[in-house]
Amino acid sequence: MSTEKRALIATALSILVLVVWSYFFAPQPPARNPQTAPSPAAGTAAPGAPAAPGSPPAASGAAAAGREHAAAPSPPAAAVADERERIMLVESRTARVKLTNVGARVVSWRLLRYFDDEGNTLELVPDQGGRPEALPLELVVPGDEALTQRLNQALYACAGPKTSAAGAEISCRWSDGRSLEVEKTLTLPADGYLSTLRVRITAPRDVRPLVAWAPGLIRDEGPARYGQPAREAGLVLAHDGKVERLPAAKAGAWQPASAPMRWAGIEAHYFAAVFAPEGGPGAFALYGRTREAQRPLTLGVAWEPGQEGAARLFIGPKSYELLRALDTEHNLGLQRLVDYGYFWWIAVPLFSALKWLHRYLHGYGLAIIALTIGIKLVFYPITQRSMVSMRRLQTQMKRLQPRLQHIRDQYARKPKSIDNRTRMNQEIMELYKRENVNPMASMTGCLPLLLQIPILWAFYNLLSASIELRRAPFLYLSDLSEPDPYYITPVVMGVTMWMQQRLSGTATPDPAQRWMLNLMPVIMTVMFLRFPSGLVLYWLVNNLLGIGQQYLINRQAEAAEALAAGGKPAARRS
Repeated sequence: MSTEKRALIATALSILVLVVWSYFFAPQPPARNPQTAPSPAAGTAAPGAPAAPGSPPAASGAAAAGREHAAAPSPPAAAVADERERIMLVESRTARVKLTNVGARVVSWRLLRYFDDEGNTLELVPDQGGRPEALPLELVVPGDEALTQRLNQALYACAGPKTSAAGAEISCRWSDGRSLEVEKTLTLPADGYLSTLRVRITAPRDVRPLVAWAPGLIRDEGPARYGQPAREAGLVLAHDGKVERLPAAKAGAWQPASAPMRWAGIEAHYFAAVFAPEGGPGAFALYGRTREAQRPLTLGVAWEPGQEGAARLFIGPKSYELLRALDTEHNLGLQRLVDYGYFWWIAVPLFSALKWLHRYLHGYGLAIIALTIGIKLVFYPITQRSMVSMRRLQTQMKRLQPRLQHIRDQYARKPKSIDNRTRMNQEIMELYKRENVNPMASMTGCLPLLLQIPILWAFYNLLSASIELRRAPFLYLSDLSEPDPYYITPVVMGVTMWMQQRLSGTATPDPAQRWMLNLMPVIMTVMFLRFPSGLVLYWLVNNLLGIGQQYLINRQAEAAEALAAGGKPAARRS
């Protein structure tokens, strides 16, 4: 082969090698400098990098918009190289809050002035075990599960907490490196339970995530012990001047609220987590457990895309005085979180009186006794008149009993018929009329009881709903808001009610009335077995005061009868 041919073949082979090398082995162009990224906030890991701990795979079949966001390129790994899953602590004098930078969500919210059965500070976020399904302050995009997971599993860059005399603040931010950006800022007051939440979402389309509180609240104790089921957390909504309560099973699905909400939240028996948007009623969407999907109870609040949303966030006890003070300062109407029922207009003054007495007596048991004495004094004129009337009737009926029995014996010998029965009743009524006796006066003994039913019902709601009575001890009772675990007070109450009836006498002319009077102590004892022990204490003290009052009336009546037997009262009548 000539030299020229060899040179030509060598040149061709060299060109082929260069082409093949440049095609398969040439180095890629350098990565974009992370300093020029649109947002320095932490985002998702780069392709091929390990997923963040606990990150679930994107759900299949998501909406097209969700796939658009899921397919967007993530920022380079260097942009989040210094971000790791971690827990941040924000603390005030009333609460200790722990947040995770995975989704910038709350994992723990403890109230430092309230305690559980083990004596630990009270945890409001339910324990879900392992990897939780939902956490407070997460973002939810209705109908877009893929984007929801991405927003809540991304690693946020969190700054703070920054503390000052006014409170503590923490701010978390995340961006996908392109056009989706989220920033959450939570501010806790130095002392109190009314926090502030600010959320800013920037998105390329009409994305309207809901800031949610999930999964409900603790299944708190009141009234949960001694065989009674615990009250499950449910939704509470304020709109159109009223408060509506929905159990978890009736919360429905994600949908706009039918009316502008002044505030909305999730409540347990003694505690609540409530959103109150700044600037007036906001748009709320609700989500609850249904038969088709058992999901955690969640409440969410949404703002318009591209706007910074701000809301007051009340996380704390449903204390009437505390909420009334917040309403005076912020005009939120939160005091209606305390449910005193239909007789709230009686329960609120009773509560104020109970708190005033507790301030001086240093115990709610003693305060209930003192308040019972005060109520007894208010009703004393009516009760006194009723008892005197009953005693007078007893004396008159005892005097007329032989003549009444004579009339009955006469008609007992005659054939039984409606006419004879009617004539007998007519003769008895004529006898009552001649002797100026009103047999229906026996019913006046029920009047004080009927008048006290609204107070009794208001007292029941007061003792059941007021967190001030939670864990309030008295003697052997550890909690006046709970039933007596040994049934001592309801049984003693039933005995005192029976004693009061024996002392007042039951010689009523109607056998049905006598039967009802004898049965009443048994009925009341059975009813009060499951009532709060503070309410039983109220009724027991009321019975004891009634026994003392009846004893004095009997002594006065016996003295008057003794004088009548000596002829002096007869002289006055002449």
